[in-house]
Amino acid sequence: MADRSRIPRGIINFNTYLVKICAYLQAGGTVTNASRLGVTEEELADLLEFLDNWQPLFVKYVDKENGRTQSVTASLKEIFYNVNDYNFTHKLLDRIASSTSATITDYTTFRIKKNRSAKRTSRTFSTTVIEASVSPAFVIVGVGVIKVKCKNNVNKGQHIVPGSDCVQYMYQIDGKAPAGADVEGLSMGISTRASFTLSFNSDNSNKLLYVFFRWYHTKYPALAGPWTNLQTMSIP
Repeated sequence: MADRSRIPRGIINFNTYLVKICAYLQAGGTVTNASRLGVTEEELADLLEFLDNWQPLFVKYVDKENGRTQSVTASLKEIFYNVNDYNFTHKLLDRIASSTSATITDYTTFRIKKNRSAKRTSRTFSTTVIEASVSPAFVIVGVGVIKVKCKNNVNKGQHIVPGSDCVQYMYQIDGKAPAGADVEGLSMGISTRASFTLSFNSDNSNKLLYVFFRWYHTKYPALAGPWTNLQTMSIP
């Protein structure tokens, strides 16, 4: 079955997509496609930085015998989630989709589907606030790499709960323990899977990780579930 999402899943497919859109945004002559579509120079620079971090890891990943390690795979997945989070925060693809300068080629390049049926666009969504909370468990994978398994407190199932489309987390490395998830300065991440990997630079090994989790819907943030209590562990 074809992947219907704008940003494709899977390391191989995502690699093709990231390389393609970064090259496309820089193309266009005096007025680049990025400028025409309203993507700022800073945003383009951020995307190119994601690509710069991605490519050396991807070279190792495709070398199944000598380069593909758990750490490499986990780092690639982390970049994938960071790009998704960046797109959500900056509304990049939504802005391109609504741009008056956008063309059919733009829609095709960015995997934007414009011709959705009336039935689909008129679909309603529950307005019930998520009551379930996240019950996280941590597994050390390697240096700087932690696997997080999120169950819910209702039926103990390890899956994205109804009404949400991801797990949202706020975290801090070392320093004074934050009093809550809304403390200014915390870093944010999301995972569209209930089991995912957190990867940190080896320089953070043996430092404390402070993190909060909740069930979240990216299109309906007001319906988010409650934050967990502060979770603390040492980064391996």
